Amino acid sequence: MSPDDWVRYGDNNAFPEFLMDSVKKSENHSAFISLRENFIKGAALTYGDDVKPFLESLDEEGTTVEDLWEDWATDMSILETFAALVRYNRTKTAIVAIDYLDSSKVRPSKQYALDKDGNPTLKLRGYWVSADWSNLMQNPAVFYERFNPSDINETTQLHFYHKRANGQPWLPEVSYVSCLNYVQMEDEMSKYGLNTMLNGFFASAILSVTASMTDEQKQAFKRAVRDSFTGSENASKLLVNISETKEGGVEVTPINAGDNTPMMEALSSKAQQAIATAHRCHPALAGVQGNTGFSSEAQLLKSAQEQFQKNVISHLQKPMVAFLKKVLKFNGYADAEFAVEPLNLVIQDIPDWVFLDILKPECAAIYYGYTVEDLRPELQPQSESIPNPASEEVEPELPRNPYPADVA
Repeated sequence: MSPDDWVRYGDNNAFPEFLMDSVKKSENHSAFISLRENFIKGAALTYGDDVKPFLESLDEEGTTVEDLWEDWATDMSILETFAALVRYNRTKTAIVAIDYLDSSKVRPSKQYALDKDGNPTLKLRGYWVSADWSNLMQNPAVFYERFNPSDINETTQLHFYHKRANGQPWLPEVSYVSCLNYVQMEDEMSKYGLNTMLNGFFASAILSVTASMTDEQKQAFKRAVRDSFTGSENASKLLVNISETKEGGVEVTPINAGDNTPMMEALSSKAQQAIATAHRCHPALAGVQGNTGFSSEAQLLKSAQEQFQKNVISHLQKPMVAFLKKVLKFNGYADAEFAVEPLNLVIQDIPDWVFLDILKPECAAIYYGYTVEDLRPELQPQSESIPNPASEEVEPELPRNPYPADVA
């Protein structure tokens, strides 16, 4: 075993840890990752009764496929990889267990698998796993054969999924990687705001004192002044200057720092937009942007959900489903059904009456049986966009009452 046996993943072989730490650094990025995880989990897993005994007891501890799926969803939402240890029986004729494996601990082998004639193929031979890649002395890497039911040499194989990047077949291509600089920027802006609140990045004033003090007395005096005038409940930072030659007493010179609020707001808006674009998701769906729930906002939420499920989530779920079907096929269930019910944030189809802007006075008047003329003059619309029952023979089409007739 040597570092030349596996492919290093990022600087210091720690890119997965960097991705996981990034989730904690940005509230916007964290919201999108959480949304991805929930959507990947889906509403429910559906499968037939024939495979239920196997899927509801994947190992000796009774781990279910739902438990395994939740762990995979967490990995896929952040790392866009997932891993599992596949265990065969002694005769290698059936898969008897599937164990979850943290995909951040997996590194691809540099060696290719060999065909029957001993020639290298384009398939990796296997993967290396370590509990801590930063300390291989205490956590030596262990090699596992790549999952391949048609070529079983060991009773335990490792399945590791990742979307292969162009130009190299080993490491994953993370779809949202373009926003990581903006995630870092949001982290730095949050630190800036916190430091400004606590003590400020810049001195708000220079306190000049003429006095004869020893070095110890100067340090004690500076600490006492700063303790009295710093912090979010007091003034900003003071720069204390003690001189023995200047004539006079105490002098305070204000320093006017520039207002960075417009720049910070612009950077924050840009970061939010860039993160949402990288995740290919509307901010309202992740709760990042305010949602009123009225009129077109409700339709926007429904449309955003459908597009996110179709363009992002389904592609992340597909390899997980494909792996489980491959396992079931090897165990003799080639036609087994297995699917994920999509998560639906909009509980039911939105009826047409919801999209009527009931906040408009003219709409509310007609909805409750009045006419536009019944409104006070200041509430009447400038241009009528809704037919008026009092002035026209055509009766307006009203939204259906969502409540049953027998409900008061």
